Amino acid sequence: MTQIIHVAVGILEDANGRILIAQRPSSVHQGGLWEFPGGKVEPGESAETALTRELREELGIEVATSRPLIQIGHAYPDRQVLLDVWRVRDYHGHPRGLENQPLDWLFPEQLLERPFPAADRPIITALRLPTVYTVIGNRPHESPDRLLQRLTQRLHGGSKLLQLRIACPAENFYPIEFYREAMVLGKRHDATLLLYDNPDLVQTLDADGVHLSASQLLALRSRPLAQNRWVSATCHTLQELHHACRLGIDFIEIPNGFRHDAIPIESLRSLITEAPMPVYVPADAIAFSEDILVTEGLIQQAYQLGAQGITISND
Repeated sequence: MTQIIHVAVGILEDANGRILIAQRPSSVHQGGLWEFPGGKVEPGESAETALTRELREELGIEVATSRPLIQIGHAYPDRQVLLDVWRVRDYHGHPRGLENQPLDWLFPEQLLERPFPAADRPIITALRLPTVYTVIGNRPHESPDRLLQRLTQRLHGGSKLLQLRIACPAENFYPIEFYREAMVLGKRHDATLLLYDNPDLVQTLDADGVHLSASQLLALRSRPLAQNRWVSATCHTLQELHHACRLGIDFIEIPNGFRHDAIPIESLRSLITEAPMPVYVPADAIAFSEDILVTEGLIQQAYQLGAQGITISND
């Protein structure tokens, strides 16, 4: 059995929102590529302890607080790695390359321009995504104008990642002009707007991306859009999750059926742990009230499960 190399990875962010990266020595595995700082977890050592030690040795800083971001398992031809990625919220000292490694600070979107090991790509995806994923669906007999008003309200409220979910639309009721106006609203607010279950419409509108239902996901045999557009999906089961991995889905949403009083929270945690990409969990799966409010405590619960953040539905 191939030994899995457990690595603690730290994400450091400066006051401008830039992320610290380092270049690997040319003599090591994946040499010359850029990476996020960190190193191997020693036997008997926790990931947090390893992270603190590695960042002290590599960068000369002391970690004050950190929180889980994502776990990624990846198999290279010659080894398997488990990246235990932590967002370092606060630290003491000024990072410097104590091992003579070149350092750089880049905004999340700029990370796409550098060569990284394949295992690091989901980390970049996670850094580009916000904490809250807002789903806006049409209500029975709701006019396009009213739905656009609700979309505008969410954008004014600061939503940066939204899914526009039109259930069984009549083409003469939600015409193409409706979608075009929605796209304009999203761009005006610097937000990412995904269309539900319709990759062809995304191509027609030059939209940001698509969100796939579980059934649509399983029907596909390849990623429906190029890498420059977002592709997300709903996953209820490990079978759907594994298929999402094969297709190269960017992130997944666990549906509202995962309620804390119906599905054990450990089942939710297991599905998240198995996912080598960012995962959004429904707010009502971790909130202990029907009255869902986006609070720091709720978001912290999602982080502790290993999730990217929460999904808020406005159907």
